[in-house]
Amino acid sequence: MVKLFPATSTGTDFVRAIRPVLPNAALVPTGGVSLDSAREWLDAGAVAVGVGGALTSGDRRAIAERARDLLAAVHLAAGV
Repeated sequence: MVKLFPATSTGTDFVRAIRPVLPNAALVPTGGVSLDSAREWLDAGAVAVGVGGALTSGDRRAIAERARDLLAAVHLAAGV
């Protein structure tokens, strides 16, 4: 896997552009990936995303809700 950090400096267009050139590179954007943008990164060709502060801030209930939302976005992007 190739960690793309910070993801905000490359953007999803970079992932789309690099996939044809390096089709076997498992790209994992992290640093600036949010719950709202996770699916966009996966749709662009990333194999996974790293989500830190956007997922883990707040109380336990808020974290659990965001984790469920993130898993739903990942499943939707994967067609599961």
